[in-house]
Amino acid sequence: MDSGIVFYIPGVLLLVAAGLKLSAGTGLWRDSLVAPSNAILLVGSAVCVLSAPPTIRYVNDATGVANFSAPLVYAGMTALSASYLVLMIRWKGGPPGTQQRAARLVLGVYALVVAGIWVLFGLAEVPVERTQDLDTYYANTPCMREMIVLYMVAHTAATVALAVMSVSWLREVRGVTRVGLILLIVGLTFDAGYQIAKYTAMAARWNGVDWDFLSTDVSPPLVMLAGVTTAAGFAVPRVGPPAVDNLRAWKRYRLLKPLWAELQTLRAPTEGIIRWWDPPVVRLARQEIAIWDGVLACSPYLDDQVRTTAYAEAVASLGADGTSGVRSPHRATVVAEAAMLAAARVQVLHDGRAEVPARAGTLESISTPRRMVLLSRALSSSPIVAQARRQAAARTAAGRDSRSPQQKRVHPMSSSARTASRRTAVVIGGGMTGMLAAAVLADFADVRIIERDVLPDGPHPRKGLPQARHAHVLWSGGVKALDDLLPGIVDQLVDQGAHTPRIMTDLVSKAPSGQWFRRFTHARHTSLLCSRDLLDAVIRTRVLRDHRITLLQQTELLALLGDGDRVTGVRVRADQSETSLSADLVIDASGRASRAPVWLRELGLPPVQERTVDAGIGYASRIYRAPGSAADGFPIVNVQADPRRIPGRGGIIVPIEGGRWLVTLAGSRGGQPSSDNDEFMPFALSLPHPVIGELLENATPETDVITTRSTANKRRYYERAARWPDGFAVLGDAVAGYNPVYGHGLSAAAQSVIALRHVLRRQDLGARGTARRVQKAAARPVENAWSLAVGQDVFYPDASDQPPTRLERTLAAFVDKAVDAGSRNPHALRILLDVMSMEKPPARLLMPDMLALVYLGRKTPPLEGPPLTEQERKATL
Repeated sequence: MDSGIVFYIPGVLLLVAAGLKLSAGTGLWRDSLVAPSNAILLVGSAVCVLSAPPTIRYVNDATGVANFSAPLVYAGMTALSASYLVLMIRWKGGPPGTQQRAARLVLGVYALVVAGIWVLFGLAEVPVERTQDLDTYYANTPCMREMIVLYMVAHTAATVALAVMSVSWLREVRGVTRVGLILLIVGLTFDAGYQIAKYTAMAARWNGVDWDFLSTDVSPPLVMLAGVTTAAGFAVPRVGPPAVDNLRAWKRYRLLKPLWAELQTLRAPTEGIIRWWDPPVVRLARQEIAIWDGVLACSPYLDDQVRTTAYAEAVASLGADGTSGVRSPHRATVVAEAAMLAAARVQVLHDGRAEVPARAGTLESISTPRRMVLLSRALSSSPIVAQARRQAAARTAAGRDSRSPQQKRVHPMSSSARTASRRTAVVIGGGMTGMLAAAVLADFADVRIIERDVLPDGPHPRKGLPQARHAHVLWSGGVKALDDLLPGIVDQLVDQGAHTPRIMTDLVSKAPSGQWFRRFTHARHTSLLCSRDLLDAVIRTRVLRDHRITLLQQTELLALLGDGDRVTGVRVRADQSETSLSADLVIDASGRASRAPVWLRELGLPPVQERTVDAGIGYASRIYRAPGSAADGFPIVNVQADPRRIPGRGGIIVPIEGGRWLVTLAGSRGGQPSSDNDEFMPFALSLPHPVIGELLENATPETDVITTRSTANKRRYYERAARWPDGFAVLGDAVAGYNPVYGHGLSAAAQSVIALRHVLRRQDLGARGTARRVQKAAARPVENAWSLAVGQDVFYPDASDQPPTRLERTLAAFVDKAVDAGSRNPHALRILLDVMSMEKPPARLLMPDMLALVYLGRKTPPLEGPPLTEQERKATL
């Protein structure tokens, strides 16, 4: 019990309960019933915290008075008892004057008790500090004995009075109030047990018997149980009804998601926006607004013929195998109306290019909450609805070019009426970030990608991407983001030879501080390994299949159009001629060479803050044919450079498609690798551990050595700009470029595009403030990757104009300890990998469980060498 956990837990719960009650409003303390109940929660929380042995020692040390905590805790308990009695008086009711006099009497009496506690403590001789057994240790000490009895009797009187009142009131109430009273009575029962244990232990001492265990071992758990149940008793009547309402709203919100997803893109841009912090009841209200707006947009295209056909098919399926999901004529009606709505939505999305139906249908299934849920379910699961959707798309495509302008009618709520055409967006740069951004934007606008060069048709080297020749690792946070943006893309990459190793199962890694990480079989992090050429080619092919996306190659962007308030498009040059392209949103994904700072200055905007941390790292890479049977599967091997060892040197072996190894070596100023083929192996053997060079001895080189020196970390803080134009945002390496050794650039870029999608799903891409929200949202994954990269590189000589700050040094020292803990404790390593894999922010390392593992956790001895298995070593022979 010395840790104080049995006191801190109820203290926190009581404080939370008080916070929940205080959230009702600022006039709370004027309520004659609620004010004393909140006093109970707040004072009770303080008493629990003050009663914990660690707090007792701290208070005693701080005041310099042995056992000073004793009268402090007893006075708090007495104040708590007074709050109980005042609450009882308020609940009992009666004339206000009588209540006021009774409350003053109670407060006066208990104030005298508090004064008596302090006086008796001042008269007592208590030189020996006791943190757990003070009641029994000083049970026979003059004045101290009287002080203990005084506070116990006062507390018991209040507990009994409150229990009597609660039991009598229990007959008069129902619902959550009754549940709260029952919990309160249970808590008071535990409290009574606590007091009995205390009384018995002290009485035993008075009679020369040692039953101290009742005070030190039995009473603390009873206090914890009393605190937990009492907190629940006070909290349930307050949070119960809204919790039930929110639970029901959340259930309905989830059930309506298919209907919402079907219609939300048709709503007016300022209606039905759902924000992440909205409670379920608000989410449901906003969701239903979006649904009604979508139904209104579809109403001119509700075709009764579609409904009639679908109804006939649904009725015909009754009694069949049930695959249609129709089990009654009532459900058949819902399925028919769902088919009619799905077909109408297809026409609205094609800007009304389909014919307005000869006989308009009506939608009755949204008239009641239950039928709306059934309609939502039918949209997501009925094959009859899916067939109607496909047939509508086919009819619309067939009639797209055959009708005259006079035949085309546009509903006033459709996107055509609002904007005269679909929204338009321009993406600058055809790299991975640009392609992913285009894929997201295509759900909201017609997209044009501006690419300066000619992109290769397959997995071949691309001009303007020198870093593509070096090792790239897409960490699990990036893998999840990539597969979220383009579902199934990871499987496509694997089908073409990419690998998805499990981190710390298929990874052999030496930390910058020198430790080898242990490997374990139960890994929860997965990375993606392949050549950058293959990664870009598969993504590019997948994205460009979308007819809503147009790629403009050999097109150079010259300037942004618009002014400092809004970007309205771009000016480009292609085939020696210049032209202007209008756009509702322009995304700069042009990479490290982005000219966004220049473009923004040309619009009259001030320069943005920048920071560069250049460790002077040089890279040399070469592709090898994997030796022996290692081509069938081999772990990543990574020897990280130590910035405190000058020059810092490191390297990595990355298995890629085709049974090959992509090997990248790195060195800081004064120790950079050269492009000489003959010097590649000696450099690998000179790393802090020669394992990479040893593994390459039987490997066959397939390419010459390629070097790169452009590895500086450079960040532009666009999200901090005092002014930011609507219609323009920057993503990917154009915001921040990182030292490639850490492998976080691709993951940060993919997560930034996820942030783009998150914003656009909640706000129209052309609305005021959307671009700034995109910029701020994209800055979060950028900040995570930046912290991981700069946290190491800033310690290289001359890496930055400013030396590392005290905070950076402190954090780096802690990270070293965290890495050491991770190399010797699997639980710490999993948390460390959550951060390194960009699934959690760096702040995760400062959570209590990780701090405990770093400073107190059990640690095995460090490994002496790389944890390669004997089978893996033999595979390279």
